[in-house]
Amino acid sequence: MKFQAYYFYSDKPVFIGSYLIYMFQLTHPDIYNIPSFSFQHPDGYQLQVLPSEGAVIMDLTIKGKSILAAYQSKQEINDMLFYKNEILAPFPNRIQNGAYLFEHKTYQFPLNNPEFQAALHGFVYNKSFEVVNTECRKNSCSITLSYTYSGDQMAFPFPFNLELKYSLHVDTGFQLDYHIQNTGKTKMPVGFGWHPYFTFGKKINEATLRLPKVEKIEVNKNMIPTGKKYIFNNFDISKKIGDYQLDTCFRVVENSEIERIEVSLECENHQISYWQKTGQRQFNYIQLYIPPDRLSIAIEPMTCNIDAFNNKEGLVVLAPDEVTGSSCGVDYF
Repeated sequence: MKFQAYYFYSDKPVFIGSYLIYMFQLTHPDIYNIPSFSFQHPDGYQLQVLPSEGAVIMDLTIKGKSILAAYQSKQEINDMLFYKNEILAPFPNRIQNGAYLFEHKTYQFPLNNPEFQAALHGFVYNKSFEVVNTECRKNSCSITLSYTYSGDQMAFPFPFNLELKYSLHVDTGFQLDYHIQNTGKTKMPVGFGWHPYFTFGKKINEATLRLPKVEKIEVNKNMIPTGKKYIFNNFDISKKIGDYQLDTCFRVVENSEIERIEVSLECENHQISYWQKTGQRQFNYIQLYIPPDRLSIAIEPMTCNIDAFNNKEGLVVLAPDEVTGSSCGVDYF
């Protein structure tokens, strides 16, 4: 694995002249016997990534609070339990029956979600990413990772390069930037998503939720869109989640003046503020899911609808060498 590190500092106090300065530090502790890239700042910030396991984030600590519910064992990683904090590409969510038609040809993904007769969450979530670059500075750190797909699967014979950049700043929190480039000689369909589970370390029932203006995507028994959408205003003002059930996709209501939307979670005077860019080829869909233990809530940015390879809603089609990308992030107060 190749990487370059810039501004590599210790977590010990650093004196510049008469000023005492603290820096981010990069270390490589094993997590469940898997090498990690762990960035730490003594003021209570940590970003911990497993490049060999789909570039999954294992910890995100902001202002001393760990806000992601992560895998708790090597077995959970192997099982992709709830796809905790995973990257979803070249499509997020489900493809009905795993099959889709593109450029007059039918393709078939394996049904890795047999309960709903669907292909789920693409295939990069367990791939090994190359670490391209790392940076540690006084108030920020970042890691850039890359995955190159050769197009060797019959279900998706479209080569691409996926680049991720995770950044953590003491003033603005965490940001994810992604870019996908079509490296093939034909057009390529693509979607992208992220699957973070946010937590306060207790039942999410106690938290309040506020959503932007969205439409709820109606789905059938196999969690595939019926084509109907409804304005959803249950959480247009902050409201306690309680025992409300969520495994729901929403479409951001279009507004050309809005370049990003925000979702707010609050619990005991603490707030998790999540955001995603919106607009052409951006994150115009969002999935919310509360797992059975109700200790967290997944707030999942998606560039396209469920089953977008078939219904084309939000689907991006890249020409050869064309690139698409977007950003999302979170802060804690």
